[in-house]
Amino acid sequence: QEVGHKIDFREGPALPVLDHLLTD
Repeated sequence: QEVGHKIDFREGPALPVLDHLLTD
């Protein structure tokens, strides 16, 4: 999901759980 990648770039590795939830 592009949303997950955007958050991963903007927030960095600070929210790996949230990124995982979005990508999942």
